[in-house]
Amino acid sequence: MKTIAYLVVGLGLIAFSCKDEKKTDPVTLETPKEMNLKAALEIHPISHATLVLEYGDLVLYIDPTGGAAAFEAYKKPDYVFITDIHGDHMNIETLDALNLKESIIIAPQAVFDKLPETLQSNALVMNNGDIKDFEAFKVEAIPMYNLRQEALKFHEKGRGNGYVLTLEEERIYIYWRYRRHTEKCAA
Repeated sequence: MKTIAYLVVGLGLIAFSCKDEKKTDPVTLETPKEMNLKAALEIHPISHATLVLEYGDLVLYIDPTGGAAAFEAYKKPDYVFITDIHGDHMNIETLDALNLKESIIIAPQAVFDKLPETLQSNALVMNNGDIKDFEAFKVEAIPMYNLRQEALKFHEKGRGNGYVLTLEEERIYIYWRYRRHTEKCAA
C-alpha cells in the first residue's frame, strides 16, 4: 500500500511539474566571502520593491532604491538582484552610492545594458529561465510581465525577472507587480 501511495505522489509530481526545465549552469564568479548560513531568514522591507534579505552571513539587496541612507542599518550586500529597468527597481544613483565593488549584481540583460561600465564589471546577466548555483544559494530567473495590453509597455514579456532563491531548505520567490504572469512553477 505504501508503494502505491509513493507511486501516486510521484506521478502527481511529474504531472504537475514545470515544463522546459533548464539545466543548472555553474557560475564562475566567486562567492564574496565564506558564508555561515545556519540562521533564520530575516526580511527587511525598505520601500515598494526594495528589501534586504539576511540569511546567516549572507546579505542580499533586492531592487535597491532610496539612496545609501536607506541601507545604513544593514551590512554591505554580497549579492544585489535587480528585476527590471524602471527607477523603482533599478536606481543608478543608489547603486553608485552603495559602493558595490565587492558585491555581485544579478540582473536581466535589459538592466545590464543600462548599467554604467563601473557596475557592469561585477554584474552577472540572468535572463528568463536561467538557473545558477552559487556556493551559498541557488537562483532561478522567472519570466514576469504584465498581462493587460495597456500595461505591457511597463513590463513587457521577456525583459524583467522575478527570482526564486533557494537557501538550504528555504525558497523565496521575489516577484513585484500585481497581475504579473509566470510561465513556470516557482514553489
